[in-house]
Amino acid sequence: MKADVPLNFDFGDVPPPDTEVKFTKPEIVNQTPFDQDERFSIVKAEQSFVTIKSKLLTMSARAKLLDVKDDATNTVAMEMLVQCKALVKTADKHRKDIPAYKVASEFKSGVDTFIREQLKKPIEKIEKLINPKVSSYQKAQAELQRRIERKKAIEESERIAIETREAEEKAQIEYDRKVKEAQELQEKLNKDADTAGVERVQVDIPEPEDPEVVIPSCVAPIIKRDEKVTTDQGKATVASKWVC
Repeated sequence: MKADVPLNFDFGDVPPPDTEVKFTKPEIVNQTPFDQDERFSIVKAEQSFVTIKSKLLTMSARAKLLDVKDDATNTVAMEMLVQCKALVKTADKHRKDIPAYKVASEFKSGVDTFIREQLKKPIEKIEKLINPKVSSYQKAQAELQRRIERKKAIEESERIAIETREAEEKAQIEYDRKVKEAQELQEKLNKDADTAGVERVQVDIPEPEDPEVVIPSCVAPIIKRDEKVTTDQGKATVASKWVC
């Protein structure tokens, strides 16, 4: 249930605690570079909140000592909660009433608007003009590079095919030579065995060998890989490169 109490409740009605609590005016020390300009002095602005800070110290001490044990003390607790909300609203009002705060807010809003309208939007328009041109160029370059690499790959494949065929022909010639030599040797040994009246000896016919062809690490296909392009101002775009 929300307590219906006035916002100017006097906490002097709260029974005093057994322990004596002494309160002193808070000392505000918060020097900032803004304090060099009297209009934006944080120390000066904080003077508007001295009364609120004093009330907060009083309320904080009483809140620690408050024991909610019956309807009366429960009412006091609820009244203190209402007063806390009232102090928040009062602080917010004081903040908005400070002339320098309003000026600073308007200044910030003006600068943000200037940057957005006069800088960021023109920059975005420039980027919209440049990006399609860059994209078109990169796409054309990537396609050209792909065709060049593809042509190289096809030429390399053709070279390997020719070398393979030549190696096979060479291997076949070498094999035929060895077979002929083995056959001639077989005929000679057969004659020698017949002359000596012994059993003929069979000569081993060599087996054909696979030709040795050196195949490069990349022939085909080739794939597309994106690489970051870095300038003095940072990473600017992405370029396409066709690799194995």
